[in-house]
Amino acid sequence: MSYYLLRTARDFVATNMANVGHSDTAGNTTCDRWTLRHLVNHVIATTEALGRMSRGEPIGPEDIAPDTTAERGYLGGDPVAAFHRVSDPLVRMYQGVSSSERLTCTLLRLPRPPTPLFVSLCLLEWSVHGWDIGRSTGRAVRIPEPLAETVLPFASQLGGGVPHQLPSFATPTDSPPHASADERLLTFLGREPRQQGETTTELGDNTAVPIFREEDR
Repeated sequence: MSYYLLRTARDFVATNMANVGHSDTAGNTTCDRWTLRHLVNHVIATTEALGRMSRGEPIGPEDIAPDTTAERGYLGGDPVAAFHRVSDPLVRMYQGVSSSERLTCTLLRLPRPPTPLFVSLCLLEWSVHGWDIGRSTGRAVRIPEPLAETVLPFASQLGGGVPHQLPSFATPTDSPPHASADERLLTFLGREPRQQGETTTELGDNTAVPIFREEDR
């Protein structure tokens, strides 16, 4: 998988997180039992743990347990800066790995190896919780389609068909008629992609997140 998709997911979170300072951090969110403060803390703490995983450092269940990550004190005065501190090194590291793999596989005519687990987990966390943050701060956001199309098969495999057993996700809801990839992903993980009366066209992505592709490098 290209690193550009990881970069898109990171920017999706950061763009939506930029509105947190103008919102009630004690208010309810699309994640049951979590306030906006809990949600932001969870995203940053989980990213920090996945960064350690990417460097080959051991992490335990407590490092990514939702009840633990939600209570970390990351929110502070600038959650976007805190998120970039833990996400940017991870994206840069995978950029180097991805570029080296692409060159080697091209020269030797080999298939690209599977996506590392930490990258797939980042895509899942950042795309869905980026949407959670956007929705919970009052924005009509959509997960970029390339992200949703990549994350949905991984989420299905990881959840073993029972996604509410995944930490920080919920029991599936019904997909709307003619659901897009992002709507299928959200309903699979227990979200309502449309508020009552909304249509897909009314949910135009207003996050202005650029979709980075390999040819953009």
